[in-house]
Amino acid sequence: EWVSRFAPHFRAGRLTLPAELLDEWLKGDDVPMPTIINEPTRLWIVFDEHNRFIGRGRPSGNWLKNLLPRRLIS
Repeated sequence: EWVSRFAPHFRAGRLTLPAELLDEWLKGDDVPMPTIINEPTRLWIVFDEHNRFIGRGRPSGNWLKNLLPRRLIS
């Protein structure tokens, strides 16, 4: 996927997910927004604390919707 290939080069729309939310995210679950973000964007490129790309997310209220393809989760 294009995003996974070029994720390290993105400067805006980056979100580092805290370690305590990582297991839920990798299972494909939506997670609460870890911080209050004032940057208006419809898509976040999500990284772990070691700056590894772990997916894309879309804000939905106070939650971050996990956009991992379902075929990768099952």
